[in-house]
Amino acid sequence: GLRIQSLEALPSDGEGRYVVRLLLVQAIVHSRSVSGAVKLQLEGIQDGQAASFDAAELVVPGELYDMGYEFRYFQGLEAELALPVGFEPQRMTVEIWPSEARAERINQTFEWLAMAG
Repeated sequence: GLRIQSLEALPSDGEGRYVVRLLLVQAIVHSRSVSGAVKLQLEGIQDGQAASFDAAELVVPGELYDMGYEFRYFQGLEAELALPVGFEPQRMTVEIWPSEARAERINQTFEWLAMAG
């Protein structure tokens, strides 16, 4: 029932800075809240080599990074990231780790160009 409604990366102030916005929705049953954590992994090319970064490593200094969720209908999560110099992002993988023991882990990959449109 839990799914990713949208993921976008909006250019922010400063070189290589983006605000990543994720919208989670619960598709069917709204009778109970769902909770858990989201992990974002950014993959791309750094100086001609394949490279990947955990979004938590790229948070703009001084910015809060909270990718926990708890909601009944929908919830938006946001983080401002500073990409390393020379890094060309290609895709972002979203992993959702529900707190509920029998809930299924979700893993979905988005093309960066589609996100950053």
